[in-house]
Amino acid sequence: MPAKILVVDDEPTMQLLIRKAFRKRIRQGELEFAFANNGIEALEKLAEEPDIDAILSDINMPKMDGLTLLERVAQLKRPTLKTVIISAYGDLTNIRTAMNRGAFDFLTKPINFEDLEITINKTLDHISQLKEGIQEKKRSEEARSELSRQKALRESERRLIQVLEAVPVGVFVVDAKGEAYYTNNAAKQILGDAETVSGDAEAEERIEARHLQSLKQIHATQTQECYPEERHPLMRALEGESIKVDDAELHRGDRVIPLEISATPIYDEAGALVYAIAAFQDITERKRIEKLWADYNRLLETRVVRTTKELDKSEATNRAILKAIPDLLLQMNQEGVCLNAIAPDNANILNMGANVIGSSLEALLPTELAGNYLHYLQRALESGDLQVFEFPLSQDGEEGYVEARIVVSGDNEVLAIVRDISDRKKAETALKTAKDAAEAANRAKSTFLASMSHELRTPLNAILGFSQLLAGNDALTGEQRESLSIINRSGEHLLTLINDILSVSKIEAGRITLNEGACNLHRLLDSLHDMLQLKARSKKLTLTFERSPDLPEYVETDEGKLRQILTNLVGNAIKFTESGGAIVRAFPRRNSRSEMSENGTLEDKYEQILAFSVEDTGPGIDGAELETLFEPFMQTRTGRQSMEGTGLGLSISREFVRLMGGDITIDTELGRGSTFTFDIKVRVSGVAETAGLDDRKHIVGIVVPDDRPVYRILVVEDVVVNRQLLTGILEPLGFDVGEAGDGKEAIAMWENWQPDLILMDIQMPVMSGYEAIQEIRYKERENAIARASASVPIIALTASALIEDRQKLLDAGGNDFVTKPFRQDKLLEKLSEYLGVCYRYEENESLPEAIETSEPQALEKRDFKNMSLEWLEKLYDAALSVDNEILLELIAQIPPEERKLKDNLTTLVNNFRVDIIFELAREQLGEQGVSPIDEQ
Repeated sequence: MPAKILVVDDEPTMQLLIRKAFRKRIRQGELEFAFANNGIEALEKLAEEPDIDAILSDINMPKMDGLTLLERVAQLKRPTLKTVIISAYGDLTNIRTAMNRGAFDFLTKPINFEDLEITINKTLDHISQLKEGIQEKKRSEEARSELSRQKALRESERRLIQVLEAVPVGVFVVDAKGEAYYTNNAAKQILGDAETVSGDAEAEERIEARHLQSLKQIHATQTQECYPEERHPLMRALEGESIKVDDAELHRGDRVIPLEISATPIYDEAGALVYAIAAFQDITERKRIEKLWADYNRLLETRVVRTTKELDKSEATNRAILKAIPDLLLQMNQEGVCLNAIAPDNANILNMGANVIGSSLEALLPTELAGNYLHYLQRALESGDLQVFEFPLSQDGEEGYVEARIVVSGDNEVLAIVRDISDRKKAETALKTAKDAAEAANRAKSTFLASMSHELRTPLNAILGFSQLLAGNDALTGEQRESLSIINRSGEHLLTLINDILSVSKIEAGRITLNEGACNLHRLLDSLHDMLQLKARSKKLTLTFERSPDLPEYVETDEGKLRQILTNLVGNAIKFTESGGAIVRAFPRRNSRSEMSENGTLEDKYEQILAFSVEDTGPGIDGAELETLFEPFMQTRTGRQSMEGTGLGLSISREFVRLMGGDITIDTELGRGSTFTFDIKVRVSGVAETAGLDDRKHIVGIVVPDDRPVYRILVVEDVVVNRQLLTGILEPLGFDVGEAGDGKEAIAMWENWQPDLILMDIQMPVMSGYEAIQEIRYKERENAIARASASVPIIALTASALIEDRQKLLDAGGNDFVTKPFRQDKLLEKLSEYLGVCYRYEENESLPEAIETSEPQALEKRDFKNMSLEWLEKLYDAALSVDNEILLELIAQIPPEERKLKDNLTTLVNNFRVDIIFELAREQLGEQGVSPIDEQ
């Protein structure tokens, strides 16, 4: 059984570090860990899990610190439970206090995992010794107790033999092996051998053996046949059965002695059979009297046997049924007086005593419950129907629940079946509590997702937005454009990581849903081709999109999820392919259902299965890695060597495909490439939806008709940078832009300036976007302001990742939403949709060439050959602790001639890819025969 250790620490990373440090021993079943965030949770764990052997506790914690926890643990009176405390380095006062309060040992932060393992081993060894000492003491006490018991037993046997020698009934005792152990004087006389040999043990044994043989050779009554050995009372007693027979005879010469024999097994305290005792007596006189009575009663019995046989059988059946029922049965009259009662053997429902018969309901139950019970009793008598009801009832000082079933059993009489359902009620209460807790945790997770989405997407909105604005500046130098490209690419990469992590969190919480809408499938494939072609050209690869002639153009599906699936698969194909290229194929499989309208005609929408495949000429995937290929955060060896990605893309893609009604498969061969194939369900439409902006052209301005003023756009944002971004996008195109910093300013600007459209942030101080939208819609409905135009369109700017939050703003009165960080073309498309504005374009004749940037290169074993083992260990520890400052200090120690190693590690730190550095350091330590602490 593994040793169990409770880790008490409010730092969330402690649990991860402990699991890493002892991963091998946990896997081998040597150790098991439980975790608590503070002293209060630790005490609850100790109460729930009494098999915890040791405690590893921090001192400084909220709610209850480690010193208080030590005092509370000491009160538990568990001598084998030992505590190791953790404190900051140099905190001698708290350490001294902890040791005085019973701590077994201490560790200082930051924790050295080698010291941690040594300390835990020492603590567990001490606990093992304590347990062994306790067991040894217990065994000694048991030995003394056994000696005392044996002495008392011998004294008891002596007194028992004195009694047995005086009784007029023959007593014969055999041991568990069936050998003679004791025969009293009466038995010797009946068996015909009262000889005794005082002081000669062997002679006594021979006599007892003859007695046993005589007892075994009894005959069946009135026959010359020996009593069957398997039915002999002594044999049956040796098999554990208590038996009494009176159909045996002892033949002594010409004399026949009828015997009554009772045999009983005798067990020791452990339940093992040690003896069988047979008591027998001469029943010659009783047999003579019994024969006279038998002759006298035979005639009477013959007359009544036929009439009583069925009755006996029926009564026996009824008794068996009633005995088997675990409920209390009460027969009551219409006034609620108990006429009869049958109670289960192992229960005390209603605290029923011996005087329950004749008692009224008021005597058995509290007044209110008695009245309620009587109501159901009378209802049963009136309707003749079964009545079932439950009521709370305290029993033995504990709250409980009882269920009563009342059925009519005779004239003005009912039978009440009463059952204790306290356990069922407790289970229902526990289930409800667990359900409430799960729902609360789910709500908390949703709140966290919304908050993290807003906090991460808001700054990214400014980064990506301004980089898009600057990209249109013709005055930028080549070096500036390269730097801008790095910023934009890093921001897009970070946004992808955020979206992946949030998607995985929502998938795990079961909150991922389809957001189906109209989709131009051909346009989607074209845009993906244009977007990914740049990346393919930068690696000198070919990227081909092939679509079946039967592929529908307009479908209803979740375009965002389909785009993300294809982007992940094609992006992987390009990332891992060094020569050749990738081919994307799209084709229909079959129609699954057609829809008929109410008048019987075929609708223009029907369901269809669409299939997509992505084939590449990359390195292929090892069969051993296919099992974990779609697991979150798992990457193939090729993926880890590429130094890109998080290992989430394929996991998310598979979940999205399954959500869309299909599944994903892979066909791969090492050195030949891979083909990913998936299918989804869509609704095909024959009607084209409104086309969006032409994203292949650059917008340079808006077209304002002569008969209307310039379009007014009100930007409501509490972050100045975001207002500057939106103004920088819209004013150069010809929009008149107004700004507001919160909801109250927005309402005032709307009343006085009368904008044509409002771009409204949601989370703002003073007044949120929700409140501002509701106030504007309220004033529009109440005609508080005379407005000639219709309701102003309001487009919400939200960083939330939750569909529920977006639905909330639509319910508040918003017309639409744009998710931060937004793309400029998507924002302008929304303005065109709600204002009807037309744009002026600048044609782009060809796709721009990919900008060469400083991508991190794959590092090899020889790149680390000049670095010391000590340096590698420090690099590993810094990466494990995600300490960028120490990582940069270690990178600065790299010799100038190792420029490639220095530049690549610096790039990884600047791009927040400490996870790749961690894997590199671990692999290099392994190459040198050093096992990192998290692998031990």
